[in-house]
Amino acid sequence: RGRPSRTSPEGKVVEIAGTAVDLTASRRTDMEFRRAMAEQSAVFHRAADGIMVVADGRIAKVNQRLAEMFGQSEPELLGQSPAVLFADVAAFDHCLADLEASEAGTDTANVEAELAHKDGQGIWCRISRREVDAQDPTQGEVWIVADVTEARAMQERLQESEQRLEMAIQGADLGAWEADIDLGFVHLNDRARRMLRLPEHCEGIWIEALLERVHPEDQVRVMEAIEGHVRGDSEHIQIEYRIRSDDDDWVWVLSQGRASLRDDRGIAMRINGTWMDLTERKHNEQRLTAALAEQSAIFEGACEGIALVMGDTIARVNPSMAAISGRSEDEIVGGSIADFVATPAAYAELQEHVTVAFKRGLPFLAEVPMTHADGRERWCRISGAPVDRDDPDRGAAWVVSDITEQRAAEEALRDSEERFHRLAASAYDAIITIDDLGAVTFWNASSERIFGYSEDEAIGQPLHDLVTPERERAAAREGHARFQETGTGPILNQTREIMALRKDGSEFPAEVTITPININGRWGATAILRDISDRKASEEAVWRQANYDALTNLPNRLLFMDRLAQAVAENRRKDRQVGLMFLDLDGFKAVNDTWGHAAGDSLLVQAAGRLLGCARGSDTVARLAGDEFVIILPDLASRTAGETVATRVLEAFEAEFDIGKAMVRTSPSIGLAYCPTDADDVETLIRHADAAMYESKRAGRNTWRTYEAGQELAPPPPRASAG
Repeated sequence: RGRPSRTSPEGKVVEIAGTAVDLTASRRTDMEFRRAMAEQSAVFHRAADGIMVVADGRIAKVNQRLAEMFGQSEPELLGQSPAVLFADVAAFDHCLADLEASEAGTDTANVEAELAHKDGQGIWCRISRREVDAQDPTQGEVWIVADVTEARAMQERLQESEQRLEMAIQGADLGAWEADIDLGFVHLNDRARRMLRLPEHCEGIWIEALLERVHPEDQVRVMEAIEGHVRGDSEHIQIEYRIRSDDDDWVWVLSQGRASLRDDRGIAMRINGTWMDLTERKHNEQRLTAALAEQSAIFEGACEGIALVMGDTIARVNPSMAAISGRSEDEIVGGSIADFVATPAAYAELQEHVTVAFKRGLPFLAEVPMTHADGRERWCRISGAPVDRDDPDRGAAWVVSDITEQRAAEEALRDSEERFHRLAASAYDAIITIDDLGAVTFWNASSERIFGYSEDEAIGQPLHDLVTPERERAAAREGHARFQETGTGPILNQTREIMALRKDGSEFPAEVTITPININGRWGATAILRDISDRKASEEAVWRQANYDALTNLPNRLLFMDRLAQAVAENRRKDRQVGLMFLDLDGFKAVNDTWGHAAGDSLLVQAAGRLLGCARGSDTVARLAGDEFVIILPDLASRTAGETVATRVLEAFEAEFDIGKAMVRTSPSIGLAYCPTDADDVETLIRHADAAMYESKRAGRNTWRTYEAGQELAPPPPRASAG
């Protein structure tokens, strides 16, 4: 600033006097203010949560997200009471009361409440409320409204899913497929068809079309796995990939398969396998990744105080921890937990809790008096666990909640525990509690139903005497004694399957979860037990269906391959022979064609019975497919013993078969091969026995042949009559 201070006689200004003021700091402050306002505006308008500013009980400002959440425009909301976002005024008043209760002792209130969309539909929201300026209430409040409807629904669905899982009595729901390599077609069972959303009448899909459905990012891996297995480079196929359904959804599957038929060059001609639907698991993994990305936001926004502790030093805290202690984050970080505990004795007791729990690999929980920055004593509940149980040096996470008012409600807590006991008494599963002596202290109605003992009969009795089979009681008592000494045991805090004993002396399979309880230094426990007899029976039925032929009740190809592999492996440890007999029924096709499939099935069942009558007790008779049977002859002293069985089989088939509509004859063509004489591995042994069987057909059928070097696996000439 300046003005003329001297002029010439002619009136011209020849001197100006003035002052200069340094505006650098002012300009910098102004620029920083403008930048902060721009950042705040960007956060406000682009936030994922709804935000509104409330002044004098009216909505003064809202972001677009909040308007979208409730189906209203920003102009519709401005000037309205926040009650417009609720179903009615009573719901709004209730929310305000909860916010005020939540605000006690903090700058920010956090509650969950049900609000209402413009169309009347309920929306569950997490609401945070904070004054714009704590020193000037006229500036209004900022409300942050996050839609948690989906999260709550997800939690409810998760609980329902867990309940269904506990009640499930069936095995895995797998899709089965069979790929005919030469034909280029994949046959699908109903579950596999439904995975791809194919029409109900569809029996399968062409291989080329199936591969086109594979996700482009997965196609190279899938082709390499299939082609390698077809060539014989791998024993089986096991690969995860995405495949497109008819609904254009990507379905994640775990595909497992194995060649069930190879030609004489070892090239796979047929592959059988299963699909396991991994879509839900993959989606869960994606959700987990997203959850980890949100972890930092949760840490900063949690209502409970969170501290990351390294040794005894606080490395990091969230804003809620600072609010609970009345100190800033900078004042807390670098300090010790001892700085906040009210007395040295309380801190020593806390450290003992932490040390004992962490040694057992368990989280700790303690209630401790802590000192607020203003000098007041506040009771806090502290829980914590190592960040990594395998690496204690990574520190621990402590969660701190102010429970000063909660401790005054201990009487209400006791009432809650009584309600729990009443609920447990009506539960479907047996719920049993025992004291430190192993005596029953609680025995609900389901325990009476499952075990047969009334509550009066059970209370006070040693639990093991009631429900543990006699042969296992000594070990159970020893385990309980160790549990009393250490508070640990191999069956605690996990679900195990055991055999349990009823009052009538019968045993049954059960699933049990045992949780330890420490009361005044003495270890008791709660056991939740479920009778799984039906589930076990179902699992046995599923196993039998997978391993036995449904028509003849003989082992199928899967079980045959397993037993043959065992026999060959056992043979390597002994100086004995393993014989493998391949049988094909001569003229079976003619019986099927002439008298129908029912007659053919009857012939197969009777043939299976005669084969079982010829076999030794250690032999395995199996049906591979159609009229193909095999007999595994383990532990043979010589080849003659196998030939003796073959002769018995020929003799057994001399009599006619009554198939209901007629009496028919059929004879077996038998091929024999021995391990290790003719082959030293399973695949070669099978191939040689099959080749020997075709030699018996060339020899006129109704005979047996043993494998001789040089025999080729080729079909015999057709036969004119049906036998």
